[in-house]
Order: sequence, then structure tokens, then C-alpha cells
Amino acid sequence: MKLSRSKDIRILLQTSLIIIISISLTALSLLRLAFFYDQNNNQRILTFLLITLMFCGLVFLAYNTLILPFLSLYLKWKNVIFIILMIIILISTSSINSLYYWSTPKENSIEICFDAAGGSKNLQIHKLIESHTKRLYSPVSFGFDQYPIIIPSGECVNGKIITMYWKYTLMLFFPSLTAVVQKEPPDGRFYLSINDVPSVVYFDKNAEEPIDNEVNFNEGIEDGETLPFVIHKYLYTAVKAICLIVSSIFLSLFFFGLTEKIMNYSPAKSNQSHGN
Repeated sequence: MKLSRSKDIRILLQTSLIIIISISLTALSLLRLAFFYDQNNNQRILTFLLITLMFCGLVFLAYNTLILPFLSLYLKWKNVIFIILMIIILISTSSINSLYYWSTPKENSIEICFDAAGGSKNLQIHKLIESHTKRLYSPVSFGFDQYPIIIPSGECVNGKIITMYWKYTLMLFFPSLTAVVQKEPPDGRFYLSINDVPSVVYFDKNAEEPIDNEVNFNEGIEDGETLPFVIHKYLYTAVKAICLIVSSIFLSLFFFGLTEKIMNYSPAKSNQSHGN
């Protein structure tokens, strides 16, 4: 009875550990990808669950083939140093190269209008991009499956974009939105509102300095609403930090086990086993 209970507890602990590692790897993977934030809540939940299930299978396989067989080697001094160094390297590189991972996602309401001067020409928005990172925003919320977003004269379109800024990147540049229109935009009034803060640009080919087809807007872009799953900013950051640490520890053990597996591989033994 005691052996059976001990076995059940061990299986429960291993299963819980695999789930925690899988969730951490999923968070580390998805929270650095822009497309994940562009999805709606239901899509984000489904994507997170599917990726977590995939990682569960991979983590289970890696745990049983590359980590569990080498448990006795982890406490050797030289191996402990290798694993700690690997953890530090993984945490450092992941932190530095993760522009979106540490960012706070915010939803911004956008309204775009155009009034042609003496005509009924359309304005075409070929791109809506983040001015500094050149990240392309999705046109789906504006009612278009792909660019360009076409705005007939006298009409408006409404949509939403998700911005992601880390407080340290804001020290380097001021957030802004760039609207790229057709090469020779028709003369008229170009109106763009970000979170109910309006900005107006007038296209005029006969002006002394005509406005370029790439127009930057920054008024109101810092006033967006934080996405619902970011309940508390500091708690959200702490959870992401824990996921990063857990993932780095697992990957370090994985690479250690993989290294041991390769070093212990014997071609002679392999050929002998095939001969038998």
C-alpha cells in the first residue's frame, strides 16, 4: 500500500512539473510574438492551450529520455557549474532579445477619415506600422482581410491596434503610429484619431512642401487600455519572470542531458546492436 501511494505521489509530482514547465515554455514563446496579442481573447486562450499541449508531449519525452536518466550526475560540482552558467546565459539572452516579452500590451481605438478636395477619390492606407520597430498592424479590425484599407471620400473606418512598449524602450524613442498611403495621395483632409485624440493632415500637391505618403501620428497613443489578462502590471511581470526562470532551468537540464547522451554514444556499440 505504501509503495503504491508513493508511486502515485511521484507520478502526480512529475505530471505537475511537466505541466508547469509546459506552461512556462508556452508563455515564453507566445508572449514575445506580436500576432498573439492581435488575436481576440478566445483565440488567445485556444492558442495558449494548443501550444501548451504540444509542449507537454515534448517535455514528457525530454524528461524521460534526457533528464531523468542523468539525475545522479546533476550534483557533481563541474556539472552544477555548467548548469548554472547555462541558466544565466539563457536568462540573459532571452531578456535582452525579448522586446515584446516585457512590454505591456494596450488596445488603442483608431478612427480614420478622408475628405477629398473637389472630388470623390479614395484614400488607400497601404500600411499601419509602428514607426520605430516597423511592426505591421493587422487591418482585420478595420474590416479588411488585407491591405490596402480603402477609405472613400467623406467616409470613416474604425478599428483597433495593440501597442506593446517596455518602459526602458520608451527612454529611447517616443511611441508613434505611421500611416503609409498611396504614392500620390489625392488632395484632401486626412483625419486620424488615436483614443479620441484627433490629428489632421492636409494633402496638397501644389503646396511648397507637399506632405509625404508616410505620415506619423503620436498624439494619444499612450492612452490605450491595458488588455484584460494583464490584471496587475507588476504581478504580470513577476509571472513572466518566473516563466523565464523555469524555462531556462528546464532548457539547461535538457542541453546537459543531450550533451551527455551525445558524449556517451558509442558507434561500436550501435553497430554491434544492429548486428545482433
